[in-house]
Amino acid sequence: MTPRRILCSLLFVVSVGALASAQRPDDGLSPELARRLGQMIDRDWQQRPQWADMLSDLLQGRGMRPGEGWFGPSESRLDWDSFSDQFDANDDGRISLEELPEASRRSFYLARLDRTRDGELSRDDFVNPRPGPASQMARQLFSRWDSDSNGRISQTEFADFFEAADPEGLGFFTPRDLELALAPSPSRQAASQGDENSPPSPTGLLNGFLAGEFGSLQEGPALNDEAPGFRLSTFDGKQKIGLSDYRDKKPVVLIFGSFT
Repeated sequence: MTPRRILCSLLFVVSVGALASAQRPDDGLSPELARRLGQMIDRDWQQRPQWADMLSDLLQGRGMRPGEGWFGPSESRLDWDSFSDQFDANDDGRISLEELPEASRRSFYLARLDRTRDGELSRDDFVNPRPGPASQMARQLFSRWDSDSNGRISQTEFADFFEAADPEGLGFFTPRDLELALAPSPSRQAASQGDENSPPSPTGLLNGFLAGEFGSLQEGPALNDEAPGFRLSTFDGKQKIGLSDYRDKKPVVLIFGSFT
């Protein structure tokens, strides 16, 4: 099936689903039909844009977690090859402490980059782990321990959590103590109970997707691509400023925010 026929099928299904949902809120695109449509995209549309990946995952009940849809891992020019070319003096595929610059800060550099904790730097240290249960659990624990939400867990915050998990002051806590300390309060659990029991329907996800609620359907520039040209109005609306106006003239800092 060609991409054009797939797009026509998508538009037809979305239109019928949206019309049925508007007339009868309980109707619309069924989960089974949504799943089959997502599988059709995966099977028949190999060279597809990024938004089609997101749509396919949403139709199949995925797409809202890290690593799914268009929420893929970040790209960086600072990979192992660029790092080893600069610091692997003996070309053995590993970077020892002595090969790092600035003798006074070598231990700091090694501690920050040595993900495998083997005392050296290798390609394995520059491979981003795939999102999974461990990363999800780490984010949940971090959010509970980071009491002031500043993106860091201090020794005091960790000690406060330890004290809360050990109310009897025994100097340790058991798995049951940890479970109780991490469990949400009854009021917080009751408030979120409705959301857990009523996930969004496939038609609702499609409507949100087309409305741009999950992100723009237009792909941004890839790594090493030139930034696209754009012009934005100033706060007072008296003039427009373009990114190219300052090219090669002065440093420019772009600050991106999330509307979510």
